[in-house]
Amino acid sequence: MHTASLRPLFALSLLALVACSSGSEDPARSNGGGTVTDTGRPDTAGSDTGATTDTTDDTSIDPDTTADTTVDPDTTADTTVNPDTTADTAGDTADGYVCGSAPAYSGQIFGTDAPSGGVPLFVNNRSEFTYGDANIDEVISQFPTVDGDPTILPTPVVITGAIVVATSYMNTAAVPPSQSNFWVADSNGTVEVRLDFTNAANVPVTQIRVGHKLNFVVTAVDSYFGSGQVQAANSWELVEADTGVHVLERTATALTSADIGEVVRVEGTLTGGGAACGGSSKCYDLTYANGQVALYRSASSFLTIGQCVTFVGPLSQFDGAPQINVANFDWSWTAQ
Repeated sequence: MHTASLRPLFALSLLALVACSSGSEDPARSNGGGTVTDTGRPDTAGSDTGATTDTTDDTSIDPDTTADTTVDPDTTADTTVNPDTTADTAGDTADGYVCGSAPAYSGQIFGTDAPSGGVPLFVNNRSEFTYGDANIDEVISQFPTVDGDPTILPTPVVITGAIVVATSYMNTAAVPPSQSNFWVADSNGTVEVRLDFTNAANVPVTQIRVGHKLNFVVTAVDSYFGSGQVQAANSWELVEADTGVHVLERTATALTSADIGEVVRVEGTLTGGGAACGGSSKCYDLTYANGQVALYRSASSFLTIGQCVTFVGPLSQFDGAPQINVANFDWSWTAQ
């Protein structure tokens, strides 16, 4: 049964599967009633800022083994002592690191600041997931085959022990997007949860964070641009915090349609593109895995061709093909 009354009056999907073409509004920025500005925090987290100290100073090469991540060894800004001539771009080997050789970034899956959390568990195949059966497959079986009005489930689906694997961004709205738009998984699948945040009764009382294990009851589902979503749920219960969160490592392996919707990690080089493709976003060619090319969509104002970028988040799609959509800046890191 369908009813138009359940469709939220806000932009429908954080991971709006938007073509790389012009558009008046970026759906990835419209949830939560606020405008999101790229502060550059995840983009500059790997920059040579000299924020922390190292046991040795930079001499002929930079001693980092993980490509200037959050622990930059310089005691002063790299402009004075770092011998790099290309500022840690994708081809910079002065650091002893080649883009894609040993990615270290884990996205939201770390730290103590909400909505981050959990423990990263990188695997190569979904068969290695150890979440258990939370009944996610039953939710997936209820998704409409075509886009339309939300479908009220005649028999609600009880979810027991699903793991929050990603969330939208945090802001100062009464109901931040991270509280109403997030992804949950078990060993059978991963689904997006997108709730009507205009009424506080529609969203969980407990704070949603990556790594949380939850019980809840799904009452309505929908499909948007071919991707199923949980539209309404209730009886939210936090079972456990900071659990393991599985991530499919795809830096050296080609993304496929089977990965769409899953949390993946991809590290590669921006080799082309940069044209506007909807709202404030631009689309780039991300070259990874020895020549594979993926569409990389982001509203970041800090991206340039030649940068090494790492993405850890839910894989989106456009026309059934994988698309990396950086709808939450915490999902990405760039070597500046």
